[in-house]
Amino acid sequence: MLEIRIGDAKRYVDGTRTYLITYRVDNAVLFFNDHDELYWNVTGNYWKAPIEEASAEVALTVKDKSKNLWVTGYTGSYGSKDLSVVMRP
Repeated sequence: MLEIRIGDAKRYVDGTRTYLITYRVDNAVLFFNDHDELYWNVTGNYWKAPIEEASAEVALTVKDKSKNLWVTGYTGSYGSKDLSVVMRP
């Protein structure tokens, strides 16, 4: 598990703040016989502060390119089945 801390632990942050966190993950795509899969939780769970908006951009390298790529995205609290995006070939 990786934990990222932003700001000063001795200062309380109030009001609205925007944080941009950029990172790279290698070998995140799992290749199965019938499909390829990237299962990713963009925000993580159990934040003490509410997350009003979050987004993610996923870029596959040529070597990771899937021949049978399906995309399904969910939104909401932990365990939500609310669909935010669905793409099929």
